[in-house]
Amino acid sequence: MFAQERRDVILQVLHQDGTVLVKDLSERFAVTEDCIRKDLAFLENQGFLKRTYGGAMELRSNPHKFHVSDRKSEDIEGKQMIAKKAFAHLSRGDTVYLDISTSNLELMKEIVRNSLEVKVVTNMVDLIPLAASGGIQLFFTGGELNRTGDGFWGSGAIRFIESFRFDKGFFGAVGMDVDTGGAFTYDLEDGSVKSAAIRSCRRAFLVAEQEKFHKDGNYEFARLTQFEAVILDREPDREIGEKAQKAGVLLE
Repeated sequence: MFAQERRDVILQVLHQDGTVLVKDLSERFAVTEDCIRKDLAFLENQGFLKRTYGGAMELRSNPHKFHVSDRKSEDIEGKQMIAKKAFAHLSRGDTVYLDISTSNLELMKEIVRNSLEVKVVTNMVDLIPLAASGGIQLFFTGGELNRTGDGFWGSGAIRFIESFRFDKGFFGAVGMDVDTGGAFTYDLEDGSVKSAAIRSCRRAFLVAEQEKFHKDGNYEFARLTQFEAVILDREPDREIGEKAQKAGVLLE
């Protein structure tokens, strides 16, 4: 087993149990305890866990880090890969919903770059200047400005969304769990808008980095099976792929 595969499994165990022990992992993978300590140190540096005496504990991501302006410069290549895959599902004349997501920021750039004639409905502030420059017909939900100032939620946004029937919709998540089958966000208000938009979509897609399988949130806004596909930046590890297939979740 390669180091990255081992680390992915460590994160899965950590997500399920909340803690891991060096001794147990050493026996499980038939490697030295020093090797496991190096894995845990690497994952701690990546912000996935906090090392403790003899092991590690899960480090829940801070919701205040999830402002679009703080994340849109991270892993650009991965987000561009997601955007290209998502763009392949679009057709001229589509009415499309784009959720608050840094991957959707790249998807909008892809739409503009290819001069695809679509109608876009969104609650994401950062998409407005892109739509203006590309001549795209844009509908903005309005509503209550969210806590991070990068989009809108609330009853006003939901009422606006429910007046549409979208051909396709693309949604972000702070975490996904292939075991429980949930897609997560941090805020009830954000999740309520996502859920309403999904209900208004003929075809819904989840756009997320593969690492989101090792993160979670406070509110489940959808089941993974509600999406036609989960569009990823790269192929997931074998165990996640097998579990997704068994659960009827298509990964792209």
